Amino acid sequence: MLFNGRNAPRMIQNVTVKANATHAEIRWDAQDDGPMLKIDFKLVRRTDGVEVWSDGNAESGVVVGKLLPATPYTLFISVFDGQNEPFKITEHFTTSESAPEPPTLGEIRVLNLQGGLYCEVEWMPPKTPNGRITKYYVTVRGQVRHISPGGTISNDDFPAEEKSQCSNYNNDDKSFTSADAIADFYSCRFGPLKPNRNYTALVWAENGVGRSENASYPEQCVTDYAQPDAVDAPASLPQNGTTFGLTFASEPDEMNGPVACYYVAIVPLSPNVVIESLPAPDSLIVDTFLKTMNNNMQNEQIKQDTRQKRRYFAYIAESYMQYPKKTLIGDGNTTGGVEPCNVLYLSRHRPEDPALKSGLKYTGFLIARVDRDSTTRDELFRQNDPFFIKRKRRRLYQSIEKQFLDRSRWFSYRENWELSSRLRSSRHLIMSGPAYGFSGYFKPVILEAFDERLIQSWMTVLFTVLSLILFIMLVSSFVTYILHRHGMIKQLCPITKDRILLKPHFHATPVEDLPDEYTIRRRDSSYLCISEFDALPNYRTLESCTSERAENAHKNRYNDIKAFDSTRVKLSIIGNDPSTDYINANFVKGYKGRKIFIASQGPLDASTDDFWRMIWEHKVRVIVMVANLYERNRCQCAKYWPDDGPKIYDKLEVRPVSSIYYSDYAIRNFEIRRLQSNGASGCLSGTPATISYDTSNINGDCSAHPSSVIVNVKNIASVRGSTDSILNDRFINSKRNSRCSSSNTQLNDAYAETEFSGKLQGNASWIFICIKPISHGGYSSFLHY
Repeated sequence: MLFNGRNAPRMIQNVTVKANATHAEIRWDAQDDGPMLKIDFKLVRRTDGVEVWSDGNAESGVVVGKLLPATPYTLFISVFDGQNEPFKITEHFTTSESAPEPPTLGEIRVLNLQGGLYCEVEWMPPKTPNGRITKYYVTVRGQVRHISPGGTISNDDFPAEEKSQCSNYNNDDKSFTSADAIADFYSCRFGPLKPNRNYTALVWAENGVGRSENASYPEQCVTDYAQPDAVDAPASLPQNGTTFGLTFASEPDEMNGPVACYYVAIVPLSPNVVIESLPAPDSLIVDTFLKTMNNNMQNEQIKQDTRQKRRYFAYIAESYMQYPKKTLIGDGNTTGGVEPCNVLYLSRHRPEDPALKSGLKYTGFLIARVDRDSTTRDELFRQNDPFFIKRKRRRLYQSIEKQFLDRSRWFSYRENWELSSRLRSSRHLIMSGPAYGFSGYFKPVILEAFDERLIQSWMTVLFTVLSLILFIMLVSSFVTYILHRHGMIKQLCPITKDRILLKPHFHATPVEDLPDEYTIRRRDSSYLCISEFDALPNYRTLESCTSERAENAHKNRYNDIKAFDSTRVKLSIIGNDPSTDYINANFVKGYKGRKIFIASQGPLDASTDDFWRMIWEHKVRVIVMVANLYERNRCQCAKYWPDDGPKIYDKLEVRPVSSIYYSDYAIRNFEIRRLQSNGASGCLSGTPATISYDTSNINGDCSAHPSSVIVNVKNIASVRGSTDSILNDRFINSKRNSRCSSSNTQLNDAYAETEFSGKLQGNASWIFICIKPISHGGYSSFLHY
């Protein structure tokens, strides 16, 4: 900064002051440098009136050091020539700003609020701001404290701010906390915090020149261990009367802390109790085996008469130190072949695994126990000790008081506040007991009851039948030997190589009996429907080499859902690249081959162009979309159609014509046009692409276009939606020719043409929902979703 003096005396002129952040250089020109000329200087800081420098009989070019940045000063100059009265000159200047010092740290603490654990950090402005502080940057970063051997490494956690005035800085210059011109105390909360984390905090201050060094809090927000985020329920195995088996899938993730023990809880129930009526597993009362059986087997009528809400008990059957692979419930072994847990569940429930009673339904769940970290608990106890808090506050009070005494000369504004009110009490809820994570209920198992007298009678009958069969076999062997010696067997029974299919285990159901059959099969959580569905073949022998190629992997939404080579839809090859003819779609025949459908996965972003190319090349007129774009926050299908204007998909222009929206579905019409360089274009008008209850477009005559219907679906086991649409066509047409309907036969035929690597058990009961209204109302409509 350069200042020119005015009205200089006769002997001195051109007085200039050139200042930076910490120094000021004073220069002038003198007309006469005789011995009688004397120049005195005095520099005063205007904020508090303190004289910071003075000099007598100075010469031009004097440098004043140790000045404060961004501070206003006044320079008083007195000139003595020995003849006249001293001539006085006054110059005002302000030093420039510089990077501030780090902020002054306050306290850091963990707060247990309604929404979870939060980390609260407090700080004050820097002792030397070197200018006006405009921003603060606060970083609260959580690192995993304990990583289990072989476990996955998690990224650092940056918890969100509780209020919009604060922001958690993560190398984003837009994430800052604005500085108030008159505020001398700041506090921010970040959370909710994740378990098993060590949260450190850093604070920066920034003015118009730059940013300060970071100030790191000496303490951290430490969170204790907690239960796993998710525990998978075990899978039940077939039973043998008094026992049943359980298998365990993936081990719970130990990101929130090491799992100390596992417990298997069993809930015995009456056969007519629905699993959906049970409360959450963590709400059940755990007691001994006898008390659990007595409580759960009480007469429901008594409960209804007394108008009491029914309570269900569970008992601990087994405990483990390591995660088991499988176990047997009811065999008397409480360890499952692994080391038993060294502590009881809730410190009082001992494992019991007696023989189970027949004729009852059994379900249960898995419990994972995580013990708290003793070192963290000791530290929390120390921080919550009254004497420790008192000593800590005394040190903080002294440092803050000294800081603001020094700061008062830099700033003229100060809030009227009591220092003691800024020192808040440190509150933290200390959880000393273990944490428990619960899985969902596993599939219920019904133990069949046995009658001893009936068994004895059956043993007698079996012995008699076996004796008779043995006698018949001996006689038949003798007769066969005689016929073989005379060469008569080849004449009577010529040997053929034809294969004869085994008779199905499930018979066809008359149409008039479908409502009653549906009611029977829906009992016990659709047990009969699931059993029939599990009997379907997997057709693993069919090849899917094209889907498994590396260049086609990005066109498959799931690794286990592929297109069979024998039935897949082939596209025209582009540029001599054989991989361009692939799309994850299969041809599926309708009833007796009268129609041909295309069952396709929901298009990906990488396969949308191929999807429209398949529609054009195979002259598809109807698209039935039974998938949602998003389900459970996961993308199930890319949005492959335009809404407002036309859109080009690999030389195919798709133009929306009309849209009709209903309560449960929408009908959209599109016009498809191939773009050509010579200007000629072919036009194909699309028919509605719908998700609806009206299936007249599918049930109509499509003989002119044998592959004119494409069913676009969500990709769960090569999907429920596409097969259900095709199966409804099979059921409707088979019902026209017969008064019986067999879901097993129709499912078997459909699964033979598409891959169902993880068959959806819900299809079995859903098929009966679809064909039930057909049996009452005819063939024109069916439930489709």
